Amino acid sequence: MSLEAQRAHALKHLRSKHDEFGYGPKWTFSVDALDRKNVAYVDCDLANDNLMRGGISYGEANITYASHPAHRGKGYVIRAVQLLTHFIADHTGARSAHFVIQPDNYASLRVAQGIDALDVGSFKNEEGQELLHYSVTIDRTLRTNKHSSRN
Repeated sequence: MSLEAQRAHALKHLRSKHDEFGYGPKWTFSVDALDRKNVAYVDCDLANDNLMRGGISYGEANITYASHPAHRGKGYVIRAVQLLTHFIADHTGARSAHFVIQPDNYASLRVAQGIDALDVGSFKNEEGQELLHYSVTIDRTLRTNKHSSRN
């Protein structure tokens, strides 16, 4: 595919994920690199049906992310997810953030591993598809000391 076709394909995927993602309260962020805009997407949803089917309470955070293939492996999504967990700590009462990942989505699994997410197990969605469940605790302790030294 041409660069323009790749971008259109990635944008279509990101829009479809955005449109199907859940029923609110939700925050969505674009990830920009120094030399390129919209290299990835992250969002947080506090009312995701998949989490509730997996036994997680309403109000806990579900994080989803996607990256353009040309920008994978550069740490953009890992850093964006880390920043999103800080946003969750500052703006919600969620105690944990969860990641629902298809078993063959190796790029998403690398992100979960890159942020030291705990492998909680798996469950089946309403179509019978197995989904992996990862989780991180939202840390509100020493929040300002951890990130205030950045200049």
